[in-house]
Amino acid sequence: MFSIYDFMDFFPKAIVQRGENYFENGHVKKVKEGKKGTWSARVEGSEKYTVTVTVTDNIIVEDYYCDCPYDGDACKHVAAMLFYLAENMTIDTTPAKEENEPEKKSAAKKKKPSFDSMLDSISQDEYKDFIKQYSASDKKFKSEFELYFSHKNESFDIVKAYTSIIRKLLKSSSHSGYMDYRSTKAAAREIASIIGTVEEYVAKGNLRDALSLSKTLIFETCKGIEYCDDSSGMLGDVIFTSIELLSELVNKSTAPYSIKEQSFDFLEKELDNSLYFDYGDFGYSLEDIFQDLALTLSRHDTYLDFIERQLKKYSHSYHRKNHYTCQKVIFLKSIGKISEADLLVKQNIDIPEIREAEVEKHVRSSQYDKARVLAAEGLAIAKKAGFWGTINHWKDSLLKIATLENDISNIRLLAKDLAFSSGFKASYYDIWKGTYNNEEWLPIIEEHIESLIKNSIVSARKPNFSSNPYLLEKIAPVYIQEGMLDRLLGLLKEEGSLHNVLKHHNDLIVKYPSELLEIYLPAFEEHCHYADNRSAYRELASTMIKVMKTLPGSDVPIREMALHLIKKYPKRRAMIEELEMV
Repeated sequence: MFSIYDFMDFFPKAIVQRGENYFENGHVKKVKEGKKGTWSARVEGSEKYTVTVTVTDNIIVEDYYCDCPYDGDACKHVAAMLFYLAENMTIDTTPAKEENEPEKKSAAKKKKPSFDSMLDSISQDEYKDFIKQYSASDKKFKSEFELYFSHKNESFDIVKAYTSIIRKLLKSSSHSGYMDYRSTKAAAREIASIIGTVEEYVAKGNLRDALSLSKTLIFETCKGIEYCDDSSGMLGDVIFTSIELLSELVNKSTAPYSIKEQSFDFLEKELDNSLYFDYGDFGYSLEDIFQDLALTLSRHDTYLDFIERQLKKYSHSYHRKNHYTCQKVIFLKSIGKISEADLLVKQNIDIPEIREAEVEKHVRSSQYDKARVLAAEGLAIAKKAGFWGTINHWKDSLLKIATLENDISNIRLLAKDLAFSSGFKASYYDIWKGTYNNEEWLPIIEEHIESLIKNSIVSARKPNFSSNPYLLEKIAPVYIQEGMLDRLLGLLKEEGSLHNVLKHHNDLIVKYPSELLEIYLPAFEEHCHYADNRSAYRELASTMIKVMKTLPGSDVPIREMALHLIKKYPKRRAMIEELEMV
């Protein structure tokens, strides 16, 4: 729950930025207040959408809805509406009347003229005078004014203008040719504001400039991502959003043929640049648009020539070669060249994606024998190559086939293997267990537990690690699934490192609070013994505080442990400072 004044902290940054652009450019129309604080409006962009927002006490947002196709939690249209409400709603700040306090007559409130009414009162000549004077003193305002009304000037070069803006922005954010984490986030926010301009052009029907600006955003921002720390992902989000805009633009029913042609030619050229693939999956998203346009424009030969160039270029790259081979198969089938596609499939059946498609085809036609053989061969190839993720994928395919055939023996074998082979997977565990009735299951799981105990590897005790990490890692999920919490508690008493106890805190707190505290106290002391820096001491203190808040009756014993450690290590000033917070 949030207010109309702090919703920006709860929505994605890109959504907030685009919503603010919509609001500032007057796209929130026909705002009406209904019953019980429910407000509705029409928000206009490339399409018109209805937004409703329910606000209680004139500030808290209880609910919101938009009928646009966006499948995230909150869209730019909702954000625009919230900006409007934050700007225009009147908050009643009159102090509550004390009981028995006599009513006082208040002077009539003076209504402050709204910004909109002020604009309505200004004449056209006054507008022009202001713009001329302000443009002369503020070059940024003049530049933004020219960009906003660029569609009124046929000679205006929007690509040149925005290329210059983005390059200057990236350069000013760089230090010695590199953008650090903070600078990258700031640059991303600035570039994201340009996305709203693309949407403005689309709303006005200016698809030519919208296309030019979309291409400029994609190309220039991708160049910038080479030399930055984008671990926040914000600059990448700007690129993906720009690609989405390009896709929406070329797929609009009103988009002229020339727009699609220009986009196709742009993509054919740009996708030869490895830049779009080296710093993210931008190239693959662009390729999807390129392939769709090839079908729409019937540019089949051009697309297939592009694929052949990529196959030749990446002939020694396993993943890229496989990718383009798969794309060729898909495209050939799309244009009705089935025999060519089938021949390519036979020649490249060892490519996992192609083999998987064939397996699925045989499954759909209930040819389970053929599907099983192909999946088993894929598993053998993956094992030989050491592709562990692909190995589990083929095991999963074999499990699905076994399920369709009701092959209980193989279901049990594969489900058990998948449940434990790469971490613990509860979904596969449930499948394995589901093949037995209750009487059959108990001896089966006890046998498995006994096997885990026998095969566990006992290692020498190390700081902050379990003496038997294999056993705890493998057997704890089984104990939890089977409700054998007493056994888990017993194992933690032996393997009671602070990390292990914290990991199973929520599993044991309800049933064994006092026993859990008895494990925590020595774990705190052991952790402190091996800690050797402020960060480790701070982690210990914060963990103690967290446990006190959630574990009933632990306050006094944990504080006593903190005092004990302070007395035990009087020369550890950093430790003392942190533990005094407990």
